[in-house]
Amino acid sequence: MVFCDENKVLYGPSSLNKLPLVSTGKLLFEKIKNAPKKKAALINEPSGVQMNYEDLLIQSVKLAKYFQNVGVHEGDTISVISENTTKFVIPVLAALYQGVAVNCLSHTYTTGEFARLLNHTKPKLIFCSEIVQLKLKPLRERAPYINEIITFGEIPYEGMLEQILLQVTDNDIDSFQPKDVNPYDTIALILTSSGTTGLPKSVLLPHICSRQSFIFMSDKDYGHMNSNDISSLVVPVTHPFGLILLTSVLYTNSTAVIMGKFQPECYLNAIQKHKITKLYVVPTIMNLLAKSDLLENYNLESVCDIVCAGAPLSVNISKVVKERFKFAKVRQMYGLTELGTGASMQLWNNQKILSSVGKLIHDLEGKIWDRERNVALGPYQKGELLIKGPISMKGYIDNKEETDAAFDDEGFLRTGDAAYYDDDGNIYIVDRFKELIKYKGFQVAPAEIESLLLKNPNVRECAVVPKPDEKAGEVPIAFVVKQGSNVTERELVQEVNEQLSINKRLYGGIVFVDELPKNSFGKILRNSLKLQAASYCK
Repeated sequence: MVFCDENKVLYGPSSLNKLPLVSTGKLLFEKIKNAPKKKAALINEPSGVQMNYEDLLIQSVKLAKYFQNVGVHEGDTISVISENTTKFVIPVLAALYQGVAVNCLSHTYTTGEFARLLNHTKPKLIFCSEIVQLKLKPLRERAPYINEIITFGEIPYEGMLEQILLQVTDNDIDSFQPKDVNPYDTIALILTSSGTTGLPKSVLLPHICSRQSFIFMSDKDYGHMNSNDISSLVVPVTHPFGLILLTSVLYTNSTAVIMGKFQPECYLNAIQKHKITKLYVVPTIMNLLAKSDLLENYNLESVCDIVCAGAPLSVNISKVVKERFKFAKVRQMYGLTELGTGASMQLWNNQKILSSVGKLIHDLEGKIWDRERNVALGPYQKGELLIKGPISMKGYIDNKEETDAAFDDEGFLRTGDAAYYDDDGNIYIVDRFKELIKYKGFQVAPAEIESLLLKNPNVRECAVVPKPDEKAGEVPIAFVVKQGSNVTERELVQEVNEQLSINKRLYGGIVFVDELPKNSFGKILRNSLKLQAASYCK
């Protein structure tokens, strides 16, 4: 990491000569082709179904040849919509081999949401689970651009993946070569922004994004992933975090244990059964690892690395997890859909600062920007985190206005995250600017209040949002899920307010709920809670 005092810019390490500048398809094809044939690439839990590297190679190449046969070429798009499954990756690989863009969509979307997003990307083929096909049926007549809908399951709609693979009789793997495409300009992935604020947008990401993922995930100072690892994959593979992990596992010839749905007992049993070494989680799972008594029933000593991403993580939760997993690193990673991969990560050998999201990954530049004075800020000064580098999106589909607004005049992406960095270049995320609460002109970070609430062992989850107030403008209100029943609103409010300055206190009180609203990635839907908070003022 290099820090330039004059320009107040942070730099990630250089990736010069670490990997050839070729397509994601070429990089993955060569790795999968040279992997141990019978080694498990993917293991589904709880079914136990496995896919080894030889089968993965054969099936992905056969499907790539099917694309050629039906006229799906470079410049076209396919969509993959499914829960986590071993079959998910087959059309993803086949498309990347052929220079075809892959549009991944969450299986939790409604028919209406699918209609809007598919009309953006206009895929020629859709690969989906049986659950999703029922949602797509009403759209079929209104989507003439779709040539075929192919299911992963045993109930065919228009086509079934296994039947299609049987149609391809050309089994010559040795002569197959992925297409040559420009990794900087050719779109590899079309992913969807979370939509936690505003409507979801379709994000165009070039092949170079995945290349950068492979570099930092396999770097011994960053991701530290190698062929000996067995990783848990419970985060949705349609989300950038899940997709980074899935493809990085294949690139490193390691193994991923995939779960379609997070179930605590099944998750912990899988760790014990497969001796999983790496856990990739979101804060809601970290809360479970910190507070659940279920852990006492399992041997989890195989875990050596726990990486959390997706939302700010409480330092207290990190400390508790570190105490429970005595042989594991506990780290954070930071990224955005608009960057297509992680942007920063705590280094493998730097475990002293649990509150940091680490240092910038390879080939990135970053700065902290004062949005009012339009100047770059130095260490320990809070502003908006801006990031620039090859991993930046090409833009939002059919949305030039928001694409232009996402970048500054120098090409830095505006992340929308309030942050600062220390003298060593470690980055700290304070909160989303859009989520900061404006109390009498003061900015209050929900994450700060949430971290204090989570210190209480009787709080399982919480979210702090603004509640409209005639005198103050906004006041913080907390929605809390109890871990037990031995806590009251008065106790929690007093406990938190004693640790905060007068401008940051829970003047909106606490609402106890059975669960918090979340999207498929486990992110809390704060807009929903804001509406609920506003309703209390009527």
